[in-house]
Parts: sequence; structure tokens; C-alpha cells
Amino acid sequence: MLTIYEPGINSDLLVLSWWHHMATSGALEQTFSASMAPCSAFMSEMRRCALVYEADVEGFWFTAWYDVALAGAYHHAWIRADRRASKSALRAMIESLHFGLERWPVLISVTKQPKVVEQINRLGFVTLGDIPSIFDGEAATLSWLDSEHFYPTVAKYGRLFDSPSLEAANGR
Repeated sequence: MLTIYEPGINSDLLVLSWWHHMATSGALEQTFSASMAPCSAFMSEMRRCALVYEADVEGFWFTAWYDVALAGAYHHAWIRADRRASKSALRAMIESLHFGLERWPVLISVTKQPKVVEQINRLGFVTLGDIPSIFDGEAATLSWLDSEHFYPTVAKYGRLFDSPSLEAANGR
């Protein structure tokens, strides 16, 4: 189950540990623009946006954060490498999209990772195309998701959930 980030000593230490993990593993530049590399910029951004996460004894293994844009929000997500191909990662991603769509009518994704585009399209995202030079000089792909595309697409994953919340939302 996703936890909503609320700034405080313990949760801030989790965010700091996450930044350190990404900075030392090379994941930071794949996930964030260069402007987010300094720890102070990263911490400030995570306090400003809406952040949800799942953690284990090693720290965050799943995060999703949302930046409001007009009436929608950008949806960003990160999954620790050892959990990326797991059912729990798929469940967490679906829950994060459900969380976002309960708050905003449209979620937007911008990524420079083709594999991510392929994966989010399987969850109902509609890809518009590439924007040249937008991600630190590299092209990135722009996609969007709304309830009409999301819930029918992810209905096949209902067995991942003990709670009927997603199944009930599917009937929207």
C-alpha cells in the first residue's frame, strides 16, 4: 500500500537515502534533469510535489511523484532495480496511477527511456510523440493518461489487489 510522503525526520531520511542511492548508482540522471542533481534541489522538489512511496528495510523501492500542470499533473515514477520486474512493482505503479487519477483528470508522462514508454502504454497511456532536446538536450517522449483509458486497460490486473477500490473505480 502506498504511503503519502509527509515531511519529517524519518520520511526525510528516506528521501535522502533514495537520492543517495540514485546518485551513486547512476539512476539520478536517467530519472531527473541535471538541475535535480544537487541534494538541496532534490529535497526541495520532493517537499513541493505530491510524493507517494513504498519502502522496505533497504529504503524506497517504489516512488511516484506528481507535479501539477494546468488541470492535470505530471506523473513520474521510479522502481528500484531489484523490484522492477515484480508483481508488487506493477501493483504499486497501478496504485500510483489510480491515486493520481483520483486527484487530476489527466496524468502526463515525459521520459527519455523507450522501455518506459512501452510499459506505460500497456497501462493505458496514449503516446503523442517525441519532443527534441527537452530532457537535458536529449529527446523525450510525451504521453498522457485519463480514466477512460486507464481503468479498462488495467482491469485485467485486478487479481493483484486485495482491496476492491480499483475494481470499484473501474465502473466509473
